[in-house]
Amino acid sequence: MGGISTQIETVQPTDYVNISVQLKAPNRGGPQTGYWLILTPSGKSFGVGVPTTGVLWVKIVVDYPVVTPTEPASQGSGGSNAGATSVACGYTQNADYVNQILSLVNQSRVDNGLSALQLDSQLSAAALVHSSDMACNNNLSHTGSDGSSWYDRVKAQGFANYVTSRENIYAGNPQFGGDANGAFTWWMNSQIHRDNILYPTVTRIGIAYVSYDKSAYGGYYTLIVARP
Repeated sequence: MGGISTQIETVQPTDYVNISVQLKAPNRGGPQTGYWLILTPSGKSFGVGVPTTGVLWVKIVVDYPVVTPTEPASQGSGGSNAGATSVACGYTQNADYVNQILSLVNQSRVDNGLSALQLDSQLSAAALVHSSDMACNNNLSHTGSDGSSWYDRVKAQGFANYVTSRENIYAGNPQFGGDANGAFTWWMNSQIHRDNILYPTVTRIGIAYVSYDKSAYGGYYTLIVARP
């Protein structure tokens, strides 16, 4: 892992000093975590935790690019393959994460006076296409690596009322909070993603989780809601 270093002013024992670091947000949306280690002039580390040599970390959430949905891809060469992964990779899935998110979503809807959603195989297939595409191509966006929108991907799976679909995505390493609960919590703390989960008229849901150890974020979630 690469990084940068900076020298701070001399601080005497029992004195206090404010340390600031200028950070530049990346182009990719989603959660980002930076790690920092404080060293003495002799190179000895100190910080937090037990023992007191741990890293300091900061976690930020970068807004995803605003994507205007395009018209669905026309049928023909490639029309039925919208969102197909252009680079194959050895990703894995996690059914437990999918079931946990389904449970969390439906419990939240019930708590808010809404009906629970039914897991839909076509929406789940569209979600899997996008999660695997993001993982294999390091493409964290609602736009697929082939330029497809979620409308295109849902339509390609044969879901008739694709224009009602809404998509949430999330990426994160499970070791640093990117598990199913972390993804759901992040969505519920983002108004636009929360609104998708609690959208009153949708009745179906598709969920996919893909992990790939050579990807930028490790784990990639896609959630799609719609009505038939």
